[in-house]
Amino acid sequence: MTGDPLAKKATLILNPFDQYTFLVRYVPSIVITVPAMLLMSLFDATEFQALLKHAEWFLIVKNVGLGSVCVIFFTHVVRTLGKYGVEILLFKDGLRFPTTEMLLWKTRLLSSARKRQLHARIETDFNIQLCSEDEEAADEREARLRAKDVVGQIRLKVGAGVRTKQYNIHYGLFRNLASGTPLAFVMAILALIFVPGGLAKVVSWTYIVASVLYAFVSVPLLRHMGKDYAEYLFTEYLGKETHNA
Repeated sequence: MTGDPLAKKATLILNPFDQYTFLVRYVPSIVITVPAMLLMSLFDATEFQALLKHAEWFLIVKNVGLGSVCVIFFTHVVRTLGKYGVEILLFKDGLRFPTTEMLLWKTRLLSSARKRQLHARIETDFNIQLCSEDEEAADEREARLRAKDVVGQIRLKVGAGVRTKQYNIHYGLFRNLASGTPLAFVMAILALIFVPGGLAKVVSWTYIVASVLYAFVSVPLLRHMGKDYAEYLFTEYLGKETHNA
């Protein structure tokens, strides 16, 4: 969520198994790959090998196992669905993310004193003036847009932080699990119907039950984790103020 995009891509290429990448991208993908592999067991592996042989757009080396191909594929799927699906539905594309909510005068997630402190520091650091209480009451969408925009600047300033990165990882992990849960549920249903064998049935039922349970807890869980992330982001941002003073 922070840093220069080109630097992040370079880091991902040089170190694809750093903590953030492994937990946020690969772990959800590995979880989803299990029911996918059950379904693929119905087909002749040579058919997939022939299909992938000419798929140069996949950007993978030859002879990579089918399971690895699935994991790589799902890393992109769950991240895309999480970023442009879950977050848009749950947080209205950032306009209702806790980082935005905490900067609004109408909310009670932070004390008025802390909000004044944040607003003043933001104006000093970025020359951006957030809406006053009257301006926010007159045009709440504009207030939310300003708050959302300035949060991006705060993230760049804080960087990985001390605790912020850990809470960012926790949030990203469970967000991507939430985006992958519907896929896992559908594939588990299909595997339960079509894949023979007792072990396949047990695995399928496990995924079905786990998907349903996670569907019930994912929304409050993500809201709570987003709030934790926002609190530590602002705490470390204000800590930088104290450190640099």
